[in-house]
Amino acid sequence: MWRGRVDKQPLLLAFNFVYFHAQARCASLGFGPNTDRGLGKSMHTLYSMQASGNCYKLRLAMAQLGVAFRLVDVDTLKGETRTPAFLAMNANGKIPMLKLESGE
Repeated sequence: MWRGRVDKQPLLLAFNFVYFHAQARCASLGFGPNTDRGLGKSMHTLYSMQASGNCYKLRLAMAQLGVAFRLVDVDTLKGETRTPAFLAMNANGKIPMLKLESGE
């Protein structure tokens, strides 16, 4: 079994390529972040981190379902999920976090 160093750069480039093309495709169809599709309704707010796989899955599912949402980028590596304001919204301090239209 090979135990050499794995270069993560190609994997990261592939992830970014797929993510941005999927995001562009969803935006061209009128779905995704910051689009209310002309409904004039309030939207869900999704707190996520671009590099997180779990956050990506939720963004992709919401875009595919046509759920309008605002996207707020939170950097867990900088401790933004441990601020008093974030902990007041989500006591466990983890992302992704979905804030519903009703404010819950």
